[in-house]
Amino acid sequence: MVGNLTMGVAGVAASILSNSEALMVDGLFSLVGFFSAMVAIRVGRQSAAGADADRPFGYAMDEAVFTTFRSLSLLGLVVFAFTNAVAKIAAYAGGTTPAPVRFEVIGVYTFVICLICAGLWFNHHRSWKKTGEASDILKLEARAAAFDGAITGCAGVGFGIVFLLQGTSLAFIAPVGDSIIVVVLCLVASGTYWSDFKSSMGEVLGVSASQDVVASVHRVVTEVVTKHDVDLVDVAVLKAGRTFSTAVYVNPKAAISGLQVDAISTEIRTVLLKQFKQAEVLVIVSESGRESFKPV
Repeated sequence: MVGNLTMGVAGVAASILSNSEALMVDGLFSLVGFFSAMVAIRVGRQSAAGADADRPFGYAMDEAVFTTFRSLSLLGLVVFAFTNAVAKIAAYAGGTTPAPVRFEVIGVYTFVICLICAGLWFNHHRSWKKTGEASDILKLEARAAAFDGAITGCAGVGFGIVFLLQGTSLAFIAPVGDSIIVVVLCLVASGTYWSDFKSSMGEVLGVSASQDVVASVHRVVTEVVTKHDVDLVDVAVLKAGRTFSTAVYVNPKAAISGLQVDAISTEIRTVLLKQFKQAEVLVIVSESGRESFKPV
């Protein structure tokens, strides 16, 4: 939070001093990171909580909801910055000359911000590894820090190129060099944040976990179920944040008690917890599996 707030304030201040819109966008990205971190602290603690009267299926989905809106807010910022930059380029083409960029501040700003981003990435990545690579929040924040540093570094290089263009045959580009850099950065950033948004939105909507995860869980379930007097009908796996929820549909070959069903569930969950940080298992006695949920 301290790192993001520092970069946010520095970006806004450097933008005002240098008259650069690209630095303003860079600072706003960091401020979004600061405010989202305030929410992430609570979400990270709460997502590990078990089921209660208010949330009968636990709080795992909170992490997926957070990453969805975090990505969406960044996409909104990208669209805003892109639109602004294109409008400035269009105005320049129409004869309006923008205020010149002052390059003196940009070099110092670029070096300091890249250094902070490297530290933030290292911290988030190390913490993510400590969670067993389970926390989507830490994974997203590590990626955001690395991407923020890359954006700032590329912007610095871009400004260097714009500075060198002055006095050459391409000097006409210099007045909108700042806006061109913003457009390029937004195009690059949109791909990453759109990918994060689709992934987290899929979790919120209940899309099945990846094929690799489903196949891995299916193998575990099959090994456990074959020890009991039941037939495996179907397996469904959902990912919500760091929690993998598995529904196992079984058809008993003979009379079965609730205690036996609980034993199967516990055994499967014990094995899955060796692979995943958090796992939930629900064993459902059924002859048709998910087919029973289809509309008549």
